[in-house]
Amino acid sequence: MPKICCTCCGAEYPESGLPHVCIKCGGIFDYDRPFQIQRSDLEKHDSTLWQYQKSFGPTYDLPPISLGEGNTPLLLRSFAGEQLAFKMESCNPTGSYKDRGTTVLMTEIASRGIPFVVEDSSGNAGASLATYCSWAGIDCKIFVPESASGNKLNQISRSNAYVQMIPGPRNNATIAVEEAVRNLPAIYASHALQPFLLPGIATIAYELFSTFGQAPGTVIIPVGHGGLFLGIMRGFDALYQQKIISKMPLFIGVQAKGYHSFVSHFDDQKNNDTKNSIDSIAEGVRISIPSRYQQIIRMCETIDCEFVACNNDELYTAINECWKMGLYVEITSALVWAAFRKNNRKYPGPIVFIMTGSGLKY
Repeated sequence: MPKICCTCCGAEYPESGLPHVCIKCGGIFDYDRPFQIQRSDLEKHDSTLWQYQKSFGPTYDLPPISLGEGNTPLLLRSFAGEQLAFKMESCNPTGSYKDRGTTVLMTEIASRGIPFVVEDSSGNAGASLATYCSWAGIDCKIFVPESASGNKLNQISRSNAYVQMIPGPRNNATIAVEEAVRNLPAIYASHALQPFLLPGIATIAYELFSTFGQAPGTVIIPVGHGGLFLGIMRGFDALYQQKIISKMPLFIGVQAKGYHSFVSHFDDQKNNDTKNSIDSIAEGVRISIPSRYQQIIRMCETIDCEFVACNNDELYTAINECWKMGLYVEITSALVWAAFRKNNRKYPGPIVFIMTGSGLKY
């Protein structure tokens, strides 16, 4: 079974508390080997993603803190002769894919008897954590940038969480929560740094396999901190390692113009200006330094990946086209459609779009 260890010094994740970074060296925690999934685990026997609980590593045998997440709809559509599939993560309990990671993280938090957690979030992660904390009877405080959308703020505050508004850029909220953790008896339930979220996100890959009976040709994914991208890659890698699939998909990561560190890494001559002059309307991915950057770079050394950056004009066009198709999603979700529409070649099919959040949040 995979263990959680520091990626810098190799220290194992402690059995008590819930550190967001290694207490010995400050390194990031991650799983030390691919997730373990068996073909028998893929047979549907639960209405939630907890049917894959055996693949969750240390959380494999805990009583779940669940609101019914996972098993989201996959909508099929033909477009210009290509087979498209939209994975509607907007249909999770709080309206975004974040619930897949939150349910596993909250299960771990509850099992460790932690009474109070803090988090920084532009909206969806905070709304998810606050809702699950309410269900589990755990207190939480969410540090939110002042630019966050009103509907997401309502969702957080109505879930009995305390909301601390932080002025300035998104990163200021992270700085504020890290300072609070140093001064308060609180646990930082970071959606960017806590490793427990990744196996929950990996279940998207298992569900896609269960639908298609194989890996899709291409998966297009918005990229902020990179947890969604990394989790889905890890899920398909687990299937590949067990020879359940014979070939990995092509992964297309989509970033917002001005926050496109991966685009710049893989192509120095294209979109290499990451200094943002006009802030992106895709608030969910306004991340200058992705926390999972190095892990994604390493995986992309052996897995076929591409990265695309989309500007606001492309996003406005894409979100309106999504809405007119009947896909009522938030703007960050439209990154995947914008990337598809601007490409000048055909991607291998079927092409899966990860639609991350509900339009009701916008």
